[in-house]
Amino acid sequence: MDEELKIELLQAQIELQQYLYTRLGVALHDNVAQLLGSVNMLLGATINDISLASETLNTAQLSLCAAIYEIRTLSQPMQDIFRFNSLEYLQREVNDINASGTVPVELISVRNELSLPAEKQVMLFCFLIDLIRNYMTWGISIRIAAETVKVVITDAALPLPLPEKILKRVRLLQGTYHCGNGVHILLPF
Repeated sequence: MDEELKIELLQAQIELQQYLYTRLGVALHDNVAQLLGSVNMLLGATINDISLASETLNTAQLSLCAAIYEIRTLSQPMQDIFRFNSLEYLQREVNDINASGTVPVELISVRNELSLPAEKQVMLFCFLIDLIRNYMTWGISIRIAAETVKVVITDAALPLPLPEKILKRVRLLQGTYHCGNGVHILLPF
């Protein structure tokens, strides 16, 4: 394997770990802590008024199950980075962005997973997340077909040239790009 590609794959793994740790921290703070806080309040209410025990303990149990599920879901990719499914995490990121009410990001895929080695999926994921975060105000469409990933950044007024890091990853992923009526990136897999 080419030395430049090895270095870039390692860099992408580090970026993925940073991404996952950030998501884990946010989810623990925003979701799990809130669920556990509600369990604590429900248990406190039960202690103060035993007549509420059945209903509040059932609700507390549901909240606790949700917190456990959230922790398991969050920790799954950290257990084995080499079984990483880039499409699953890309869909989560796009859903979060679209739920925030900012400029929508479009993700259309005919596949549930990519037929790429895990380390290349990691690099592809980091590449796409980088594009989304840097260019989502211009509008991004990601289409995953049977054997290609096509990214279109729709605004023709996009500041060019693209950053060297993005161009380098396009090249290492054996893709092509052209500017004109926006930016079009095509990556085979």
